[in-house]
Amino acid sequence: MPGPFTSPVAQSVPFEALRNPDFNGGLSPIVSNDCQNAIEEVLHLALGNSVSAFIASYGGNANVGRYLEIFPSISSDVAGLLVPITEMSIKVITLGAISTATATVGIFKKSDLVTPIHSISLTAQDRISEIGLNVMLSQGDEVVVRVTAGSMNKPFMRIWIAGTV
Repeated sequence: MPGPFTSPVAQSVPFEALRNPDFNGGLSPIVSNDCQNAIEEVLHLALGNSVSAFIASYGGNANVGRYLEIFPSISSDVAGLLVPITEMSIKVITLGAISTATATVGIFKKSDLVTPIHSISLTAQDRISEIGLNVMLSQGDEVVVRVTAGSMNKPFMRIWIAGTV
């Protein structure tokens, strides 16, 4: 048997990929026709992809120049989110405040705190999301979050990053 989790029974049980579509109703990414190989395919797909959420916030009124903080209340310019693997990208961003605000928050690499790699704005809103982004990051980058225009009360930003291990 090829690995520690193989089973002759699982190898003999048929797996029908067409009866197991992906989450969007499309064709299954699994091409195996027996359960054992399907299990191993899923394992490799899961180990090869990494998705993480990063949350930055501030517990008061944040004006221009305020760096949002990472738990436990450490300014992101001091301890930004470290990108641990070779290639990652920002996929989803949500920016919000406790009340309606008009403000812009920039996402920076710590190595360049002048030019944001992405910005997101609230315009008389309390929350906005951007989905389907592909803002590339490299291993060793540190992500920093700062208010670049306007002000907001108790802001928070969630950033979802994804990459391949």
